[in-house]
Amino acid sequence: MFPDSAKAAAALGRRSLQNLLRDEAKVRPGNLADEIQQVIDSDKLPADLTDSIDAIRNIGNFAAHPLKVNTRVKF
Repeated sequence: MFPDSAKAAAALGRRSLQNLLRDEAKVRPGNLADEIQQVIDSDKLPADLTDSIDAIRNIGNFAAHPLKVNTRVKF
């Protein structure tokens, strides 16, 4: 048995979304964030679905590029 992996699940989910956008929405291949923006700009999806896909992009961007905390800041 293989242990559950959150990173593997995220990677597979990302890949699935990217394939769906390319196959069904016919976006130009690029990085996932740009492909999501293409779908948002196209206005082909209902607003609630667009909002959900945009949230996926924002969460993914934060996970890949977390904000750096300046440890020298004094409060």
